[in-house]
Amino acid sequence: MIFENAAANSFFETRKDTRKDKGLGIHLPSKYILNVANYDSRKNQIECLKTFLKAELPDDVSLVFVGSRKILIIIS
Repeated sequence: MIFENAAANSFFETRKDTRKDKGLGIHLPSKYILNVANYDSRKNQIECLKTFLKAELPDDVSLVFVGSRKILIIIS
């Protein structure tokens, strides 16, 4: 899969965020890949998850899905 960069380079500049919960009411991991899309088969989140699990990423990198309010159940 190829994920094109659809944002300006300034979006990817590293900034220290000192907010504990990032304003979301949840604690996000320090390193993560963010997938933003409504939960829908057309959005291919299952393939994204499979690819993430196959990737040889460090253990401290997480995958975070953000989308609609539908419940996503992942069985591993």
